[in-house]
Amino acid sequence: MLNFQKYQGGTTSLASLGSVKENAGKGGKIAFVRNNYNNPDKRVAVVITRANGDSAVVACSSQVSDALRNKQMNIEQLANLQIIENEEGISFIAMPATGAIQEFAVDALTAQPTPVSATFLPEELVAF
Repeated sequence: MLNFQKYQGGTTSLASLGSVKENAGKGGKIAFVRNNYNNPDKRVAVVITRANGDSAVVACSSQVSDALRNKQMNIEQLANLQIIENEEGISFIAMPATGAIQEFAVDALTAQPTPVSATFLPEELVAF
C-alpha cells in the first residue's frame, strides 16, 4: 500500500545571495571571459565588478551556460538571475526555481497501451 503524504519538495539548503545586478550595485559591471565563454566543456563564468573596483567571479549553472551560448538568454535576463549558495559555500548563477514540478490532472489523461517486445532477452538466456 502506498503511504500518501503532502509533497514538500527537496530538502537541499540553498541560500539566495541576491541577483547579479544587485551584487554589482550602482555603477557596477558584469563581463564574460572570452576563452571560458567559448569553451562548451566549461560553465560560463561571469565577472561581477562593483563601482569601487572589487570583483568576484561567479560560475553559471549548466542551464544558464547553455542558454547564454545558444542565445536563448540575453545580458538583461542574466542580470536579473539569482546567485545561489549551496551547502558547501559554492556560489553559482541559477535559473529561476519556478516550474520545478509539472503537474497533470489524471482525469484528463487517456490510458495508452505500452508497446512491449518479447525479444528483449538474448537467445542464449532462453531455454529451448
